[in-house]
Amino acid sequence: MNSKVDTFVPGTPISIICSLDDLAYAGEIVANYGSFLVIKTARGCLPAGQQMQIMVQQVSCPISFESYICFMDEENHKGYYCIHVPVDLVSKERRKYLRLNIELKLTYEVEARLIQSKTINVSAGGAYFFTPERLALGQEIKLELHLPEVVLLLKAKVLRVMQNAASVEFYEEIDKLEVLADFLYRFSLVKQIFNATE
Repeated sequence: MNSKVDTFVPGTPISIICSLDDLAYAGEIVANYGSFLVIKTARGCLPAGQQMQIMVQQVSCPISFESYICFMDEENHKGYYCIHVPVDLVSKERRKYLRLNIELKLTYEVEARLIQSKTINVSAGGAYFFTPERLALGQEIKLELHLPEVVLLLKAKVLRVMQNAASVEFYEEIDKLEVLADFLYRFSLVKQIFNATE
């Protein structure tokens, strides 16, 4: 395999050791979103932020890593949790981001001018947004993405240009991209992710 993320295949059995009781619980991977995994286990009532040790039961080479629960949907899907995957286990080339159609305030700078805009859709890897004036393919811009609790200052490169809109890729700023990914999942993707597993 070219990347360790290839081993995180839905249906793969895992063992989970929680710091609460140091007991091992069986589980399995339900969905793989690159920087995040959705897992299910018979061990219920685990809080967000709960630290745990994950052992992925691969025949050739078992993988063990420390993680924590990002969030869960206790009301509708007890026993399902979204956990964080350490950056060193997710290669840049294979990192996957779920794209969300959401309108967020966005300000970008072009030739020392600040231009106000709104996103059409966003992922932790990039954004598609309205542009009152045409941007150039390959152009590098600085932008502010306004989340409810924080403003992310990001550098981006224009990948596609359409009439009154552009698509950009964010530079590799792991800490900021993880904040954005966490927001997207927490804001409105919980039910979508878990409903897809039914």
